[in-house]
Amino acid sequence: MQLPENICGHAPLEIRDAFKAFLDLPTAYDWSGSFPTVTPKRMTPEFLSGRLAICTAEATSLITCFTSEGWLEPGTAVPTTKGMSLAQHIVRPRLPRDEADEIFDAILSWAETHNEAAVGDIRIKSLFLYGSYLTGDGDVGDIDLIVVTNEEDLTDQGLLQPEHEDEVAAAVSALEAISEYISPATPLDMLKMPDATFHRVYKWHG
Repeated sequence: MQLPENICGHAPLEIRDAFKAFLDLPTAYDWSGSFPTVTPKRMTPEFLSGRLAICTAEATSLITCFTSEGWLEPGTAVPTTKGMSLAQHIVRPRLPRDEADEIFDAILSWAETHNEAAVGDIRIKSLFLYGSYLTGDGDVGDIDLIVVTNEEDLTDQGLLQPEHEDEVAAAVSALEAISEYISPATPLDMLKMPDATFHRVYKWHG
């Protein structure tokens, strides 16, 4: 995303850091069902007051402004997809579409190569795009990607082992090594973005 000159009267990078710190707070998940549900984190005046060194009244007004500008969901103070993108923003040149397309092709090749050559049990089950690359912008800030592995399947079969976590980490590291413009996330991160649009671009047929 391209940052505006200011966000609600504050320096964009200052607000970006505040959103990042907010998203880094622990997220509560309910694991009682077959698939976890998330309890959305709500940005509070107390959090902003401490983070930005402003009074509570000013922080309350700031939350209202964030909501009106689309950074927070109305009535809940939960970051929108726009707010999530802000938290992940890195200051660097935007990527021309043709270069982004080359990286996207490399991502698909990575998934196929991993699944064909992996010596362990972890496979790349699905890849979902979201964000600016999915919307077809002429240039993009990064390629936002949800990486779904077969960990859930292994769990259902009672086969998931601690070493599988290392396999996942190694696979994601190989993905990130393709380009600094790749921003991988997990299926649990999808639960934090209920208003986002996701498009599956890869499915494992193993």
